[in-house]
Amino acid sequence: MHESTDSKLEALKPNIVKELNQRYHEKFKVIKGKYNAQSKTYSFIVETDSMPDEQFTVITDLMGKGAFVSNFLQTRQAIESAKLVESYFKGVARDYKAVAGGVSISPLELPEAQRYLSAVALDNLHGQALHLNEWIKTSHQAMIFGGTIKINIKETPQNILKVLEVVYQLNHYFLSKDFFGYGIDVQLMDLPEKPQFVTFPLSYEIFARQQGWETNKYTWATISISNCTPNGVKKTCGDKPNIPEYAYIGKSIKSPLDVAQYFKFIPRRPAKYDSLIYGEQDSWVITRRAKFSDSKWLIDTPMYQQIKDIYNKDNKQQENNHG
Repeated sequence: MHESTDSKLEALKPNIVKELNQRYHEKFKVIKGKYNAQSKTYSFIVETDSMPDEQFTVITDLMGKGAFVSNFLQTRQAIESAKLVESYFKGVARDYKAVAGGVSISPLELPEAQRYLSAVALDNLHGQALHLNEWIKTSHQAMIFGGTIKINIKETPQNILKVLEVVYQLNHYFLSKDFFGYGIDVQLMDLPEKPQFVTFPLSYEIFARQQGWETNKYTWATISISNCTPNGVKKTCGDKPNIPEYAYIGKSIKSPLDVAQYFKFIPRRPAKYDSLIYGEQDSWVITRRAKFSDSKWLIDTPMYQQIKDIYNKDNKQQENNHG
């Protein structure tokens, strides 16, 4: 049965598009389809205008009813979340890429009177098929948002200050949305002009496999900021106890210079580990290298004073311009 001559497939296409448009509030188009005789189902490959680079598989019955895309909402939310984080870094560097997303907190991590918020958040995403901005607006109290961004940038006081300023702005945005919790991880890397595995423009592959290994190798600094809601039920905030001392890092940041407390320089050499098969091996894992004795917090280095001087000079210039 060839899909291009299968009248049933062609007849189902408008039904599939209508069902998906109504379910997900998007404009879909069917690329191709086929019939599975064993399961007596039709499957279709579809695309949507909002994500032209993505294709999704739809499985439906003989009438075209119950059509759904199993990973569509998760994919759309991840793309919208990454774009949100990346929007703050325009102008800081030419090459950067983020992965990000929100999840509903487990009802078991909420006080009994608030557990319904978790179900509401899940229904808003999966039942109402809300876009990220609407999901945040309706469900922030039960959402945890996390994002990691890798930025290809040289190690200079001016560049570091640019990063501190935009991380401050991003943190301020997250605070304004009153999430149950959030986390921001920034990794600064200095890639060679022609890396061995990494390709430009950067893709999501830099967070996995060979490209991920290579970007780790050239990472020279990190920033990690989180904020949580101590509620007496959820015990942890990231890898720390969920108590104000650790949970309110984001709230403690009042200026870009406060972000410097969480900026750490990573030595540009590998850690060592023992392999049962190959003996001693190099490891470019960032968390291992961050434990080196010569890894340093920005505020403990001479460069911090240079950054403060630039920051204060810029602020004074702005005050004079507005004076």
